[in-house]
Amino acid sequence: MTLFLCFPQAAAAPVYESRQIALGPGPIGAWDQAGVMQPTVLLSGGLHRMWYTGTDGLTTGIGYAVSGDGRQWNRVLTDPVTIAGPGWTGVTKHPSVLPWETTGYQMWFSRDITGGAIGHATTADGISWGNANTVMQADVSIPWEKGGIGEPTVLRDPSGFWMWYVGVDASGGNASIGLATSADGINWNKAVSNPILRPVAGEWYSAGIRSPAAVILSDGTFVLWFNGTNGQSSRIGRMMSKDGVSWSAPELVLDLGEAGTADGKQVGDPAPSANDMDALWYAGFDGVTWRILLAVPQRFTTSPSIVTSPNAAAAFTMGVSLVAIGAFISSERFKYAFFAIPLAFRARKDKNLDPFVRGQIYQYIRENPGDYYSSIMSATGATNGNLVHHLHVLVKQGYVVPAKDGRLVRFYPKGTPVPTGDGIRYSALHVRILEQITKVPGITQTELAKVLALKKQTLAYNIWVLADSGIIEVRTIGNKTHLHVAKEPVGQEVPE
Repeated sequence: MTLFLCFPQAAAAPVYESRQIALGPGPIGAWDQAGVMQPTVLLSGGLHRMWYTGTDGLTTGIGYAVSGDGRQWNRVLTDPVTIAGPGWTGVTKHPSVLPWETTGYQMWFSRDITGGAIGHATTADGISWGNANTVMQADVSIPWEKGGIGEPTVLRDPSGFWMWYVGVDASGGNASIGLATSADGINWNKAVSNPILRPVAGEWYSAGIRSPAAVILSDGTFVLWFNGTNGQSSRIGRMMSKDGVSWSAPELVLDLGEAGTADGKQVGDPAPSANDMDALWYAGFDGVTWRILLAVPQRFTTSPSIVTSPNAAAAFTMGVSLVAIGAFISSERFKYAFFAIPLAFRARKDKNLDPFVRGQIYQYIRENPGDYYSSIMSATGATNGNLVHHLHVLVKQGYVVPAKDGRLVRFYPKGTPVPTGDGIRYSALHVRILEQITKVPGITQTELAKVLALKKQTLAYNIWVLADSGIIEVRTIGNKTHLHVAKEPVGQEVPE
């Protein structure tokens, strides 16, 4: 029997009104082309850093992406992170990451739950994780975890490390959550009161409880998020505790999205922000594909939202100048400026103008910054008119920035530097280079090549591209080349 200790809540559960796609599957042929899920998000070095599970439909791995605002994410790698160690290569999933030493990170992760175990590794750069060790295995003498364990979430406070993890019984079902503590994050002691939460008949978590994610509030209260399933669909809940052992009754926090949306079939894998209130990243399933989404609480909906009303879109598109249309008519920009006017009047009726389609377009631009209008239309399958409408809404709400490139227009996620030169697009390698230069201002080109494991010729070319665009500054001191991110803004937004 699970004991629930009731006490005044530290904060009321957030009420979410805005949901948007944060990270979608990789492109065709990518290691994560079939779906992404199980995020863990850490604010470090001025960046939001996300490690997540991806799959190509056959195998899984852990990916790494970064973001300046938690909304617009860029993959750092085109492959999964590397994790060395006996029994762990190629089978890792469900990461939980904390800082390690002064500049690095440490990760706990697992295999599939059935027969699974929990591993631990460290890194200096978030990419190459070596010396993976198995730090916890299932105790076959304990019925609730006899079938296997996994899906850890780890916190650290002055008393040491706390881990909540999932265990399944001998049948591989009835997933429950247990607690373990450690002084060093390596050697763990399981709580004698385990499990702290079991499935309860008749509840929305009657068939199993998975993917715990914990935070500690400023008053010392533990908040534990999880997804529960009734055997048909999963939802996200949370509960609170003063000691990490006895918990308040679970409350449902995030239900399924509307039918046909990215989270219309399943929601799970919660990754709350550090203070439990600002944002919630989670996995959503539309019946075909898993994606990572961001839910924003009601009190933050004054920020730009990907969900907008047809009236707002109409107000914006009606303001397009006829003079501007005349100027665009001879170029691709004509499509972008003109077709939005009649579309505004059809917005209420056209099912292709819903926020989910807009989210797909937005996600494509984030993963392909600097792509052209025609290429976006081809990749997303949107019609000419529908694409124009959604692009106008995304620009108006501050999610996308258009930039002229000769007679064409490129589109960039808000917050991504817009190159001053024509024909520049940011690759995953560019993101890695910029991140490392930001982290270590003045790093030499030779040092950067070693850190990123790049050939000098490859790095030199990409440095030249970024420097020529005004993104970075190259300073030669003696016989060494030092790299800095440009202090002044590079590029500018293009007026509508």
